[in-house]
Amino acid sequence: MPCKTVVFSGDSVFLTALNFRQAAGRAGRRGFDMLGNVVFQGISLGKVCRLISSRLPDLNGHFPITTTLVLRLFTLLHESRNSQYAQKAIGSLLSQPRLFMGSSERKAEVLHHLRFSIEYLRRQFLLDSKGTPLNFAGCVSHLYFTENSSFAFHALLKEGYFHQLCAKIEDKPAETIRTLMLVMAHLFGRRECRQADQEFVDQVIKRSPSVVFLPPLPKKAAA
Repeated sequence: MPCKTVVFSGDSVFLTALNFRQAAGRAGRRGFDMLGNVVFQGISLGKVCRLISSRLPDLNGHFPITTTLVLRLFTLLHESRNSQYAQKAIGSLLSQPRLFMGSSERKAEVLHHLRFSIEYLRRQFLLDSKGTPLNFAGCVSHLYFTENSSFAFHALLKEGYFHQLCAKIEDKPAETIRTLMLVMAHLFGRRECRQADQEFVDQVIKRSPSVVFLPPLPKKAAA
């Protein structure tokens, strides 16, 4: 909603150039104000300058065929027992004009990626030769919004890393939980630090009780 003044109170990892432009654009009511006001509070001067002078990222519309989507389509077929409705729905999805962008080369690329995704899912023992979902397919499907992290999580789960780690929970509970949280943070919670200059480190990070910069991933998990 438009308003006279927009206030950015406090820094955040989500305060990017795009979010700044979207929020700052609300300053000034059409027909009421000649100019709008943008106020920064608790944000370093360096970041303010970067936000004001930074370029907006390119916005490109697309409809991606991801490996997780392929797995979910096979799950739909299997759970519906290859119903006509499921087959029509999948056929309609894969024949979307915006998927191929009206280009035969683009269509070949999509089909190649589809074949690669099926082969990858079979190598990871998430699909059998008939397209039936196996093992942790349901878990990976539910984590579709975290791809590619979901496949990294599945690899650690499949190789028994979490089983070996949690076997020490009785003897070393605090260390085990910290290691588990560290691995999960690397997989699902890692964010690029857009600002790491000395001013930001001194004023924000050193005063924070939280671990802002993640320690390295444990060697066994990284292997």
